Amino acid sequence: MKKLLLIISALTLLQVNLMSQEVDSLYSIGVDVNSRYVWRGTDFGASPSIQPCIEVSKYNLTLGVWGAYTTNMFAAQEADLYLSYNIKDMVSVTVTDYFFPNETQRMDGYFTNWFDKDLSGHSFEAMLSFTYKNLSVMGATMVYGADAVKSNGDRAYSTYLELGYTHKNIDYFIGASPGEGIYQARATGFNVVNLGLTGHKDLKITESFSLPISASLIVNPEAEKIFIVIGFSL
Repeated sequence: MKKLLLIISALTLLQVNLMSQEVDSLYSIGVDVNSRYVWRGTDFGASPSIQPCIEVSKYNLTLGVWGAYTTNMFAAQEADLYLSYNIKDMVSVTVTDYFFPNETQRMDGYFTNWFDKDLSGHSFEAMLSFTYKNLSVMGATMVYGADAVKSNGDRAYSTYLELGYTHKNIDYFIGASPGEGIYQARATGFNVVNLGLTGHKDLKITESFSLPISASLIVNPEAEKIFIVIGFSL
């Protein structure tokens, strides 16, 4: 009887451990802290940015929330919801709902006019990316909701294209916009808006803990802007 109880106890502990590992692999949380939040060649907030993320993944499908919060009197905040499907770690299809709350003045709430293409404060984007070895290609278009308006009054359907290459611990990237939209500050034709590189390194803190850090050089030729950003992840 004692042996039977020991076996049952061992199997129970094993099952609990496996369930715990499954839950751990299903959910993930993290946070990035960067000296600036520069997205696709544009600086948001001109301030250090804290960027939390929560994801749930199962069967190659990922549901996540991501945010960016500045430290200079709430100048630029962001709260995004996204759904992504990955095919053999090569092709990824993602739909993102971008939302920019403003805590300095009264504005429409998160659920106000959510699905009204003309009045919504949300911007919905469809993105397709392809990765093969060290090479990546990505294209994204705003398809619904808040977006830039062209000079002729039509919706811009702001589009961003990016080519990336990774060599050792450095990511190289070049991104462009094919026409009028949120990525172009002055021009209307095809322009490079995001060009640069990001280096990665694990900073050893203790024998058992290392802090992932990154440093980026980012140039926006169309807007004539340059950024140097450093950050770390937890």
